[in-house]
Amino acid sequence: MHKSKSDIRKEVRVRKQALSPLSISAASREMCGRLEVSPLLRGAQIIVAFWPMKDEIDIRGYLIKEEMLGEKKIYLPVITGDGVMEFRLFEGEENMAQEPQFGIWEPISKEVLLPDEVGDKKLTIIVPGVAFTEKGDRLGRGRGFYDRILCAFEGATTIGVCYNCQMYDELPTDPHDKPIDVVYSI
Repeated sequence: MHKSKSDIRKEVRVRKQALSPLSISAASREMCGRLEVSPLLRGAQIIVAFWPMKDEIDIRGYLIKEEMLGEKKIYLPVITGDGVMEFRLFEGEENMAQEPQFGIWEPISKEVLLPDEVGDKKLTIIVPGVAFTEKGDRLGRGRGFYDRILCAFEGATTIGVCYNCQMYDELPTDPHDKPIDVVYSI
C-alpha cells in the first residue's frame, strides 16, 4: 500500500463529491433495504449505529423504522469530551439535538449503553468509515473513536456501511486499527 491514510481520506472526499444527488438517494434507500433483511441485524437485540453526517451513506430510514417497531434497542453516538464517545438510546428524531463541535445530531436520552450491561444480548454495531476493504479493514476520520468502541464492545458483530467508491483493495493499518466483520457497500 503506497497511499497514506491522509491521501486516501482526500481521495474519498473527492469521489463522494462526484456522486450525484440522485445516486446518493438511491444508494441510501438500497442500503436501508439491505440492512432490513440482514441476518446480522435481524437477530440483534441491541443495535449500535450512527446518525449520518452529510457525506455518509444515509441509514436514517432504517433506524427510524426499527425504532418505531420497538423490537430492538437502538443506540447512537454522543461525543462527551475530547476523544470520548458513548452510546445513548435513540428515541426518535424528535428526541435529537445537534452538538456544536461537529454538527452531528445526537440523542438526548440519558440512557447510556455500557459494555458490561450487554451481557448475553446479541449486539450488532453498524460502523461508519471513510474507506473499507472486503476483508474488514477500515479507515476512519482519524480520531480513533470507533477503534476504542470496538475494543470496549468486544464480541459484538460489526457491519461497515458505505458507498462503492469507498471500497479499496487494501488500506494502510496500524496495530490499534480494529477490523470489522462485514462490509455492505452500495
